[in-house]
Amino acid sequence: MSEGFVEEKVFRRGRRIAVDVGDARIGVAVCDPDGLIATPVETVPAGGRSQARLKAIVEEYDAIEVVVGLPRSLNGKEGPAAAKVRAYAGRLAMLVYPVGVRLVDERMTTVTAAAGLRASGRSSKKGRSVIDQAAAVVILQAALETERCTAPPPGQCADRGPSPAVSRSPRGPRAPAPPHGPRSHARRRRPAVTDPYTAPGLTPGHLGAPVLEPEAAPPGLPYGVEPPDPGRLRTGAACCLSVAGLFGVLAAAAVALFLVWPEGKKPAPDFVGVGTGRVQVSVAQGASITQIGRTLTAKHVVASVRAFTEAAAKSPAGDRIHPGTYTLKEKMPAVAALNMLLDPSNANALTIPEGWRTTQVYTAIDTRLGLAAGTTKGIAEQHLADLGLPASADGHPEGYLFPATYPVTGDSTPLTLLQEMVKEADTQLDGDAVKDAAANNNISPYGLLAVASLAQAEADNPEDMAKVARVVYNRLAKNMPLQLDSTINYALGRSTLTTTVDDTRLDSPFNTYAHPGLPPTPIGNPGRDALRAAIHPADGDWLYFVTVQPGDTRFTDSSDQQRKNVDEFNAHRAQNPSPTPSDPSPVVP
Repeated sequence: MSEGFVEEKVFRRGRRIAVDVGDARIGVAVCDPDGLIATPVETVPAGGRSQARLKAIVEEYDAIEVVVGLPRSLNGKEGPAAAKVRAYAGRLAMLVYPVGVRLVDERMTTVTAAAGLRASGRSSKKGRSVIDQAAAVVILQAALETERCTAPPPGQCADRGPSPAVSRSPRGPRAPAPPHGPRSHARRRRPAVTDPYTAPGLTPGHLGAPVLEPEAAPPGLPYGVEPPDPGRLRTGAACCLSVAGLFGVLAAAAVALFLVWPEGKKPAPDFVGVGTGRVQVSVAQGASITQIGRTLTAKHVVASVRAFTEAAAKSPAGDRIHPGTYTLKEKMPAVAALNMLLDPSNANALTIPEGWRTTQVYTAIDTRLGLAAGTTKGIAEQHLADLGLPASADGHPEGYLFPATYPVTGDSTPLTLLQEMVKEADTQLDGDAVKDAAANNNISPYGLLAVASLAQAEADNPEDMAKVARVVYNRLAKNMPLQLDSTINYALGRSTLTTTVDDTRLDSPFNTYAHPGLPPTPIGNPGRDALRAAIHPADGDWLYFVTVQPGDTRFTDSSDQQRKNVDEFNAHRAQNPSPTPSDPSPVVP
């Protein structure tokens, strides 16, 4: 038997959510924190908003994992239904990350649930939603027992006794092999969906735990392969038989469950009437329905989180609450509170559009807070050290006033709003993706922010932004001047398509006709799409681009073709002398 560490697979305490995905409905179940008993939650209508509701349920129960039933035929084959569930689980994993999503075998669960319903004397038509919830209960209970079967008590390695403190080989000390379970997060990358047919329980492909390449494998064996352990094989076989028998027990339990199944779950606590008093509630950018519900409950606006999330789930626009500060009443019915939050006119907020320059942001803050023109600019200059800018910005806020909607309260000041914007920009720029993309293109992370601002200024859709970013990187790699009119416009404080020969001779470090490389700072405040374009530029050899007319942006690596495209651009300009200021400008050879 080979030596080395084997991770202790201990059952993780915490609630788990199970879903039974159907074409029309999705049954949902939850277990207690100890993972002993699965109980029904609700039935969610299938469709575009179903995953948002599932995310809210995950947050409401503070779940540590989502278990998705994967339908297979009795012979173990997967059909179109399984493919749909796999795709659905993949999208759900991205939405609920970093909560894990795991696929488990769910053969015959709906049949078992229907049989239980018939045994309780109810019509199948009336109990369809109950069947879906019951199927989720069976799925979750089976997954819990399977995981417990593969998780020995703490302190004992799976079928091997206590783990050694150090692994040694005849050649001397050897580095311990990496853990085989999902609980090593040293190299977390991206969400994934665990496939139940590679290993029972929580497999190495579990969300947030990509498989790590084993180190120091025994000579003559490929990575990750160990000599078979007869004792482990016997125990594994016994465990599989136990799991197989478990499904029979679960089927009987499901029948018994439906004999006493309640006609409906207890309604969530809710207030009645019109409410009293006044209270301010702030909704942050990106807040989920559950998070908003918790805030409302803490402020005594609604009686319970569930009453609010259920009201939102029933509303066609329930997930379209705008960020901002709202004036509500205490002890309001959940539906009444939701309706007030769904009206954007009730939101006291400040929205910064993507691509706005710092001067525009300053003016907007002055206007929103009713201050004299120039107040925010003066405060920003006086409190540069308090804005939270990184050292690389060298005291320049441009690029760090992140475009978003920010709540405005009676306590809001120019300084607090600017600090929120810088903090949000730091959040967006934090991570290995920005550093890696910058290194791959031989620029600094601050330079990448400048590239994003150029893409934001030169394009009006994510696809073209990614291409513009590629043009910038290609020209930098060839030591070609960028020759972007947007940088001259920034230096002159204007926005126009008209760039003259004299303009290209402007004495400014932002003149990318006269100065090689990137401008000294970003030329605006890029949004998420522009940042994504700078991090993940499109593939191509382009060196030039021009928007001949709205919706017709052409990219090429040929100077001759570019001249033809520019001629068409000028002809279109002659026929349409009043272009919109936001139209991107051409890059000429």
